[in-house]
Amino acid sequence: MIKQGTDKLFSGLGGITAFSLLSFALVWTPVHAEDEASDGSGEDLEEVRQSDLNQLTVEASAAHQAEGELEDCAELKGNDLRLACYDRLAETFKTPVLDEVKRPRNAVDERLASEELLADNSFLMIPHRRNYILPYTYNDKPNELVSSPSREEVRLVEEYQRSEAKYQFSFKFQLLRNIFPEGMTAWAGYTQVGFWQIYNDPQSKPFRAIDHEPELYLRYRTSMNLFGYSSEFVTLGINHHSNGSSKPQSRSWNRVIASFFFNKENFTVGVRPWWRIPEDDEEDDNADIHQFLGYAEFLLAYKQGEQIFDIRLMNNMRGEENKTSVEVSYTFPFPGRLKGYLQYYNGYGETLIDYNHRNQRVGLGVLLTDLY
Repeated sequence: MIKQGTDKLFSGLGGITAFSLLSFALVWTPVHAEDEASDGSGEDLEEVRQSDLNQLTVEASAAHQAEGELEDCAELKGNDLRLACYDRLAETFKTPVLDEVKRPRNAVDERLASEELLADNSFLMIPHRRNYILPYTYNDKPNELVSSPSREEVRLVEEYQRSEAKYQFSFKFQLLRNIFPEGMTAWAGYTQVGFWQIYNDPQSKPFRAIDHEPELYLRYRTSMNLFGYSSEFVTLGINHHSNGSSKPQSRSWNRVIASFFFNKENFTVGVRPWWRIPEDDEEDDNADIHQFLGYAEFLLAYKQGEQIFDIRLMNNMRGEENKTSVEVSYTFPFPGRLKGYLQYYNGYGETLIDYNHRNQRVGLGVLLTDLY
């Protein structure tokens, strides 16, 4: 009953066009911050407290003085005089503490620091995974006859074209912070991936597939090191992945997913192992999905300036009937605030409806938000 209601909900969400969703403005303003730590001794702690108190006293006095001078500036006649007065005040009362803030150690830590600050805004959705539009992709073998062990074979349309558009829309927001243990936060996220037969005039430009992936997870900041690679965080959560369709086209699975990422200079390596939550045989749309997608996802990324090259890999870990899926991505500078995005996919499960169908795709488009 719950599953049917969920599928209906995501089916309704799928009716929203890709470009309407992606036109939503995702604000991303990195702010760099790094905490300074004392050695923990009582004398040092008292000195820090006294220093903080003195700083607050100075700032309060300066603020009171600035308030009076702001009123003086406001009474000046002429725009040029007022502007010059305000500029002088801004330079005089410039807070020196901000000039001493250090940059994070790497790009991943920079993004985490930014997310923690952005999470204070209750009305702001933070980018989760990549957000992109690929106006043109080429699929060498579209899946027109879909099936699974528990569902009959179905022809979706008369004929799919190999050329289509692809998009991904992904955001998250923080639910709780500073929960036990210290450094742990709770998040909710949502990702939608769509494939649009925009060049298929004979079939009225249908959406071939739309996948929905809501999730709830805990994120814990760490300081682990492994072979010279530092880990900034680990996550553990529950993930629901569905295409929002009714039977016999329905495909879905629920997983408990962990993630571990390690960084060293320009390199990032990561692994996302998962455990599938069992379902009743009658309700299971794709009982053999693990035979194609396996039990984990592996990531290797390299960042050089504004360019990122990364590989995402899945394997079923079987000696016989071994199946591998790989996604290769390259992002590069583009005029304006966007970036260029080149993507290549070869394997199973690019969409849930294709979990047991191998295809090969290449696409080019624009990126709204990157990995980091």
